[in-house]
Amino acid sequence: MKTVKNTLAINFYLYKGRVNKDGKSPIVARITLNSKRLQISTGKVIEESRWNNLKGIAKGTNHEVARLNRFLSNFHAKISEAYERLNLQNKRMSIQDLKVIIEGKFEGTWTVTKLIEYHNDSQGELLEWGTMKNYMTTQKYLMAFIKN
Repeated sequence: MKTVKNTLAINFYLYKGRVNKDGKSPIVARITLNSKRLQISTGKVIEESRWNNLKGIAKGTNHEVARLNRFLSNFHAKISEAYERLNLQNKRMSIQDLKVIIEGKFEGTWTVTKLIEYHNDSQGELLEWGTMKNYMTTQKYLMAFIKN
């Protein structure tokens, strides 16, 4: 079985175009997966002077800065965990697959029909037409069986 190579990069930066009235900018996570980019707000803000652009963390040693840096580290770990969960499936993943897990919109309960629809939608572009035709036929027969 051929293994699929997925590449992931996670960087935190300030979104300087959205400075609030207190002079603080939102911290955004930029996720690059297989050359596709996604930006997710962390929900945290900080002054530009207290931000280290090279490291992607807050500057300083006080309790508030330490807590923010721990939050960013946990946010990074959450993204990495979602990536690893998808990577175990040994398939080429999309940035949208990763986003669904990170944002917690993943529905833990799947029905057979939802699972087949999800598979056909997510794999439609990756698989050859003949293979997808077989999956669509299987879906059609399964739906007929469930209906009866």
